[in-house]
Amino acid sequence: MGKHRLKRGNLIDTVTGALASAPLIEALAPGKLSTVSWLEGVKDLGLLDYVLTPVSIAAPIREAVRDGVAGRPLRFGELVLKGVRATVENRLVGTNTVLGYLMLAVPLSYALGIRLGRAECFGGVEDVAAECSEVVKPYLETEDCGTLYDAILRACGCRSLRSFIGRVPDVTSCAGKVCGASVWEVLSNSSYYDLNSAEITRGFKLTRLALAELKRRLRPAPAGALPKAEDLLNAVLVTHTRLLSEVLDTLVVRSWGLPTAELVRSLARGLTPSSPAWGRASRFLRTHDVNPGSVSDVLAAAVALYLVGVSIEGRYSR
Repeated sequence: MGKHRLKRGNLIDTVTGALASAPLIEALAPGKLSTVSWLEGVKDLGLLDYVLTPVSIAAPIREAVRDGVAGRPLRFGELVLKGVRATVENRLVGTNTVLGYLMLAVPLSYALGIRLGRAECFGGVEDVAAECSEVVKPYLETEDCGTLYDAILRACGCRSLRSFIGRVPDVTSCAGKVCGASVWEVLSNSSYYDLNSAEITRGFKLTRLALAELKRRLRPAPAGALPKAEDLLNAVLVTHTRLLSEVLDTLVVRSWGLPTAELVRSLARGLTPSSPAWGRASRFLRTHDVNPGSVSDVLAAAVALYLVGVSIEGRYSR
């Protein structure tokens, strides 16, 4: 296919659709080690929660893209809070499905919007991800962390935050208030213990690695053509396994301790998804509510970038 001349609104819709749909696509992949994987759920999360999530998070993602296109400041905490409220207050969902993902998707959406707004040719999504931290840093350095803390409390309560230490302000006393600490300060000081924070402040390195693995696993398709669903979901499974084998999932570390996170990594390194032992290990982890959700967040962000890439990169003019 040749170069398409599309209206900017169409491009915003494309980016919004990709970013809003990616958590569902990640959840649809069968056979992943624990976490939501096709018809297998974990904790209070199941596939239907993710089927109903895209419609809830599309609006704040669209706002982030539009703000980037228009050159307006990034409203990080506000848009993450909107997405969290739209999911946990939706009676059809009623639980947190995307807090960690939104923390990645909002800045990426904003950076993609900037690229849409200023470039004659979109270029590569890898470059957008690599530049995202520096693009959003000035806004996160001046944004108070109170609204972000409100989103975290609404999504998780304070239980999952009890182990944040150092200079990170106490979430229970700062949520919804002016805390005197910037979002960037909080994320930077949390990055040693939170994979999502590390991605935002350190150039989305793991997201870019996951994107590269997805692209390597999927055959090149004609511009604008999506891969077959089976091929995409299999690539998600393989990439998920690779990420689990290389990093400690920080949600598991915070919720179940370092030994459990090391167990998950060892299982991903030592077993293959096609082996009977893999299924037994996955059932064991699900039985004990072990959810490597941080890796799933990163992978969903990579899926979103992949979808944007095959849809519009290098193919349009304003």
